[in-house]
Amino acid sequence: MSNWLSTLHGYFLEQQPFVIATVTAYSGSSPDSPGAALFYSSVNTCRSIHSEDRYVEMLNTAKELLAEPSHYRTARLPLGKVAGKENGFCEVIYERFDAQSYPDWLTQLRRYRADGINCTLVREFDLTNPGGPVTTRVLTTENRSSAHTAADLIGQHQSDACSTRSEGDSLFFQRTIQNKNIQLTLIGAHPVAQEISKQVETLPVTLNRIADVQQANGAIAPGDVVVIMTTDHDIDYQLCEFALTAKAEFAGCLGSEKKAALFKERLLQSGISPAQLKRFHMPVGMAQIKGKQTSVVAASVVAQILAQHQW
Repeated sequence: MSNWLSTLHGYFLEQQPFVIATVTAYSGSSPDSPGAALFYSSVNTCRSIHSEDRYVEMLNTAKELLAEPSHYRTARLPLGKVAGKENGFCEVIYERFDAQSYPDWLTQLRRYRADGINCTLVREFDLTNPGGPVTTRVLTTENRSSAHTAADLIGQHQSDACSTRSEGDSLFFQRTIQNKNIQLTLIGAHPVAQEISKQVETLPVTLNRIADVQQANGAIAPGDVVVIMTTDHDIDYQLCEFALTAKAEFAGCLGSEKKAALFKERLLQSGISPAQLKRFHMPVGMAQIKGKQTSVVAASVVAQILAQHQW
């Protein structure tokens, strides 16, 4: 799932009822941070949930909710035991959408994102009536002060992607849509890497350029876009494995289809899961762009990165 907002847009365009299951908080050690989500409809499923056990449990609940008239459900899922002791829990909210018409609030969210304005989606559920109407608001810095309850909610978890809060007979669920630059870590001294550095100068991209591969360790953060372009196959592989292990959102590498097949086989053997492998892109770049010139290959890679982050 490349982007929550564009995924939501796609589901409403399909006009198929669907369920979003979102991790809102956790206590303990979890590979899924607040904001990790599962989208489920009878047509297709996509996710940013890394834990396979949690994915299966959330999927089963989403299937149940899709068949009910309820609008939401909450759950606290155990994270399992470590060394014989409980490892904590994660909290999940499930939202059901009929999706028969495109909502105004989604149009607002997409417009704010396109204009570079941070905003927060707040959905208010009636705790006494899970099948009752849902109030949905989109708040920005300009209109937050006029919605006191939602403003209080937003201020409590500013660093989290999502959070929930109960007040009286209402449950508030918020998701903050922040406009951040793409965090691109570009590793290697390949001529294409040098050209990419030039092409992203005017784009909403924060570039971390690492020409010396010895400095790559520790330079990759969860959620980063990583593009690997060295001239050594073994180093390429090691960096690809490291990027996926470090939870890079996008791990791309130059290479042929044959090289890609060998890398994927080796990554699976090393313990990289099929879900993690979905974030691996090799040969990196848009397949529709066939040119081999350095500038064209660089443009192809930049285009793929931007396509992954469409709002």
